[in-house]
Amino acid sequence: MADVDLLSELRAATRASHAALDGRPLARAVLDGSIDPDGYRELIAWQLHAHAHAERGLTSVAWPAAFTYTSRQPALHAEHLAETTVPDGLALAAPADLAEATGRAYVLSGSALGGALILKRLEANESLRAFAPFPFYRFQRERGLPEWRAFTAFAKTHPWTAAERAEAARSAVAVFEVFAKAD
Repeated sequence: MADVDLLSELRAATRASHAALDGRPLARAVLDGSIDPDGYRELIAWQLHAHAHAERGLTSVAWPAAFTYTSRQPALHAEHLAETTVPDGLALAAPADLAEATGRAYVLSGSALGGALILKRLEANESLRAFAPFPFYRFQRERGLPEWRAFTAFAKTHPWTAAERAEAARSAVAVFEVFAKAD
C-alpha cells in the first residue's frame, strides 16, 4: 500500500480548478435543469474539444493490469450534433510516464462521477428529449463509473514516489486548464 494517499493529493491540487469549472454558467444550467438545446450542443462541443486534447496518448499507456483508460471520443461523436471542429493550441503531448498519465486519468475518469449525476438531470429535462439517450453521459455512467473504481484501486495501491505524486498533480491541473480553455 502506498504511504501517501495520491488521491487526496490530487483532490487538493485540483480543488480550485474543479470549483471554477463547476461555477461556470453552463455547468450551473445543467445542474439546475435550465439548460436548453443550444446549451446542450455547446456542452457537448466543449466536452469534445477538451477530451480531444486532454486524452492524447492515454489509450496507449502501458497501464497496470488493474486499470485501462477508455477514450470518450466514440461516445462524444455518437451525440450526432452538427459537425464541430476541434481548435488547435490546447493539446497536451502524450504523457511521458505513468505519473503524468495518472494525473490526466484522475481528471478524465473522475468526471464519470459528475457525468452520472448530469445524466439524471438531462433525462429529467423535457426540452432535451431530442438528444436522448445522451450517449456521452450514458457512457460516463455505464462505463466511466467502473473505470473510476478501477482507477482508484490502482492509484491507492501503486507505490508512488514524492516526485511521481507531484508530477501527477501537475498533470491533473493541466487537464483542468485544457477544460477551462476549451470553449
